[in-house]
Amino acid sequence: QQINELKSQQQQQVDVNSLFEKLKISQDEQMNSYLDELKTEITKLQQQQEVEEKEDTVDPQYEELLQQINELKSQQQQQVDVNSLFEKLKISQDEQMNNYLAESKRQQQELLDTLEKERKEREELERMIAELNQEEAEEEVDEETIEHDQDLANQNVNLDIESLGNDDSDDDDSDDDEEEPEIHLEKPTLSQSEVESIINSYKEKYKEDWNKKAKEELKDGYYEIVNGLLYYRGKHKKNLPERIKTATPEVKQLYNIVKNEFMQYDNIKYKVTNNFDSLYVNKKLVAKLSITKRRVRVYMALNPNDYSPTQFPHRDVSLKKVHVKTPYLMFIKSQLSVKRLRVLIADLMTENETRINQDYKPVDYANMFKFYNRNHKNNFLKN
Repeated sequence: QQINELKSQQQQQVDVNSLFEKLKISQDEQMNSYLDELKTEITKLQQQQEVEEKEDTVDPQYEELLQQINELKSQQQQQVDVNSLFEKLKISQDEQMNNYLAESKRQQQELLDTLEKERKEREELERMIAELNQEEAEEEVDEETIEHDQDLANQNVNLDIESLGNDDSDDDDSDDDEEEPEIHLEKPTLSQSEVESIINSYKEKYKEDWNKKAKEELKDGYYEIVNGLLYYRGKHKKNLPERIKTATPEVKQLYNIVKNEFMQYDNIKYKVTNNFDSLYVNKKLVAKLSITKRRVRVYMALNPNDYSPTQFPHRDVSLKKVHVKTPYLMFIKSQLSVKRLRVLIADLMTENETRINQDYKPVDYANMFKFYNRNHKNNFLKN
């Protein structure tokens, strides 16, 4: 029994020691873990304290660097604003320069127009004076000289319609180059020699600027001089012979073509007056010719209603008293208009019972007016 009790006590003692051993190990582990956690927390606190200390104490170099960065940013912003300002200023300057150039160009054009107008006025006045002097200086040409010149012209007369234009667009009812209506002017108080003397004095004194200076100095008297020239020159109304004499080569060719188309028929005569070149068959008026700046006008004794306006463009002028006997008006400018005229002339001559003269030789009728002078005798105005 004692032995058993001793064994039991010994066994209990062993268990207690084991328990104490286990407890000691557990406590050590807990203490180590706690110490580790504490150490970690202390480390964190130390790091945080170091950060706070750094924040409280700023490095001077860092502060200076930061200031430089801010200044650079400000300068960059200012540079952007300056560039924008320069761009706006450049656009504004371009607009002002364009406006200035446009205004300068307009003023320059106005000046050129004024100078051109004055130049034309001056040349027109000088031309009228020259024509006046030429008419006075022209001597009557002897018949032999006229005949010789006409023979040469007849040999070289151009009646080829292929040399005419093809444009027939304005050969029907447009007459934009109609001669200006007659303007009646009162007889001036100054004589022709006085008008010419005043103009010549200004020309000698001011050369090419004489017209401008005369207008400035004479004021209303300037227009009295101009009207005097118009009156003495008869500029307000050139008669037909003068218009043919001064016509362009193209219009003279047209006139020759048209007149020869009529004159190649038998029994036809002509008579040139101030307004028309009238054509007769056996003393009956069958046609009248006139010219404008670009075309020849042909009035014929045909009924306008007998011909289609689309096939034969024409104008009915029967309501005008002067054209009652020749109411059919057409304009000659192109090849096509000449071909149409040939058909109409054939109808007209058939109606008047006359035929083409096979022995007819072309004549340069426009050249006959080369020596025309209203103050001289002109035998060629009728045949």
